[in-house]
Amino acid sequence: MALVQPTGVPHVHLLDAGLQGAPEYTGVYLLDTERPAIVETGFSYSVPRILEGFKALGVEPQAVRYIVPTHVHMDHAGGAGGLAKACPNAEVLVYEAAAQYLVDPSHLVQSVARAVGALFERYGEMVPIPEERLQTVQGGETLELGPEFSLEVVHAPGHAPHQFCLFVPQQRALFVADACGINRAATGRLLPTTPPPAFLLGESLETLNTLQALRPKTLLFTHYGAFEQPDLLGAYAELLAGWVSQVEQAWDTLKEADAVRRHFVRKLSPTLEGHYDPVMVKQEIEMNTTGVLLYLKRQRKR
Repeated sequence: MALVQPTGVPHVHLLDAGLQGAPEYTGVYLLDTERPAIVETGFSYSVPRILEGFKALGVEPQAVRYIVPTHVHMDHAGGAGGLAKACPNAEVLVYEAAAQYLVDPSHLVQSVARAVGALFERYGEMVPIPEERLQTVQGGETLELGPEFSLEVVHAPGHAPHQFCLFVPQQRALFVADACGINRAATGRLLPTTPPPAFLLGESLETLNTLQALRPKTLLFTHYGAFEQPDLLGAYAELLAGWVSQVEQAWDTLKEADAVRRHFVRKLSPTLEGHYDPVMVKQEIEMNTTGVLLYLKRQRKR
């Protein structure tokens, strides 16, 4: 299989970031436009692979204009600092309120280490990025990458408050980040992604409404690939509301957070272990459950 795959969207190519040994789990998108760009970065150890992908497309690192992690979770931004070093003329886009985490990623890395436990050794490092290399956004900005190709920045909170998506109006293609969950073809179904500490159901559903209003034709998932199925946005809204309801019912029944996490590990692991590493399966289920439990605790305090 070629290192770089077509997506059906002109100038947009998909590269498997090779995260956690799970094929076709996390993607990076390489845009060979007049002003080349990288959407998502994978972990730090994805950087050489990304540079090889651009080389295969005939793009030199010096030509890259933008590095765009859609949010600062490490599977999306872990390689941003390394890519900034390798691509000296590129600006790194980041939501304004999260810029501090790329300038000094130490607190973010510590938070991720607490959240993922034993899996952290697979996450690599985060190289700090000089503040002058950052371009902050809030939503509503447009990046002109060349004739008939632009990226519109769409603030997309819910999964994380600093997340944004990117819309290509000329092709009606939408980079959905984690706003529409995980849609890895191998599993045959959508999966929720609701990590701690900042998942919010209401904002997630509002974001999905915003994205549907763009009337996209193609959805470009970080996890994973291009799908000409815009109805997945509505399907994920239903799935997400149902997932939160399941966790709430389990919490009301079992009372303790640890018991709820164990319950969902037992319930969901058999459906995923054929597709993912068992350690990864356990960690992902526990993390997504914890994110919903924290959300429910905040709601009940109100």
